[in-house]
Amino acid sequence: MKTIIKQAINQIRQQPFFSILSILGTAVSIAFAMLVVINYDIHIGDITPENNRSKMVFSGEGYSYMKKDHSNANSGMSYRTAKMIFNNIKGASIISYQRKGTMLYCGTNKDKGESHFCKYVDPEFWQMYNFKFLAGKPFNKGDFQARANVVVINEHIARKFYGSAEKSIGKTFFCDFTPMKIIGVVDNVSSFFNFAYSELWMPFDPTIKASDPLYGNITAMALCAPGVSTSELNEQLQISLKRYNATLNDYTFELKDMCPITKYQFFKGHVNTTAILFLIGLMLLVVPAINISGLVSSQMHHQMSELAIRRCYGARRWQLIMRFINENFILTFIGSILGVILSYLMLLIVKGWLLFSETSLLNYADCKISTSMILRPTIFLWVVGIAILFNFISVFIPVWMATRRNIISTLRGE
Repeated sequence: MKTIIKQAINQIRQQPFFSILSILGTAVSIAFAMLVVINYDIHIGDITPENNRSKMVFSGEGYSYMKKDHSNANSGMSYRTAKMIFNNIKGASIISYQRKGTMLYCGTNKDKGESHFCKYVDPEFWQMYNFKFLAGKPFNKGDFQARANVVVINEHIARKFYGSAEKSIGKTFFCDFTPMKIIGVVDNVSSFFNFAYSELWMPFDPTIKASDPLYGNITAMALCAPGVSTSELNEQLQISLKRYNATLNDYTFELKDMCPITKYQFFKGHVNTTAILFLIGLMLLVVPAINISGLVSSQMHHQMSELAIRRCYGARRWQLIMRFINENFILTFIGSILGVILSYLMLLIVKGWLLFSETSLLNYADCKISTSMILRPTIFLWVVGIAILFNFISVFIPVWMATRRNIISTLRGE
């Protein structure tokens, strides 16, 4: 290993222009490939508070229409419809319902306030996601069924209006001129988390009437029971949907977007996101690797005599190939480190555009990225894998072609 490092250092000293180009080319390629990986991981990885993404199935919004002529079409799903489809599913351990969020005029009194994003949820919401409570507690089933005027707020609001999380508990907070009692304060949630994000959380009205229409503004989230996969749970929900449609006389109800949350995050599950991102990442690596491969090939001409002499003394082709791959890996490693640093700098600059989500578009001030979101073992494994692949692609072909040349012709300079 020491010999390889010394040879790499000598190569940098002897060929500084080539070395700098190789390092910079690697850094830029790794940076853009890493942005793809980070974007993918942030949206589908099991990251707190959405640390059960790999086990969750999302309903989507729903769509209903008359059977005979597809008229009277409406988007959305009512609470009554959602309960009929999602309740009593054996493959689900938790079912949570929530109403679409909205901006509310909030403050400590009716006369002075500001807009904040509010999400209406049920008690199971707090079991579905892993929130960090700084003070107080979430509302329970009793509060939910009683339609109590209670609210959970984030730390930002608590500090702004009351000075601290502890001081805000039990205080009255006006939401759209309605007095609400603060019962809990949670750590701030980044708006990149579509399903968990909000600034305030309060219970929605759980009243169900027989006259309720099919459509509404409720969505449902199901968490897999132990031993049940998301595909199996999704299949059970599709069967339940068919049973529900069989009870309808004049209408048909569809959940076209219902799928595991990891698929829904990109294109609502209608395309193979993994394949698309893999192709994009591959293009970001292969094209620069071909260019660097050309540089390596031109540099090989200066070392052809050395290769020929080594082969005369019994060196095998695979030994020569591995030697050059190992030497170039030092340059690739340096470029990879620079690439990772560059990718994080670019991420901080363009995070609102690159990692946009439905909720991040509402308020760019809340587009915060924590270290736990990007400094993850998965990402570093990707860095190592990408660096090794890039090194192999850019070096193997020119070195392999060089070692195939005739020894005598090479020594003659032909």
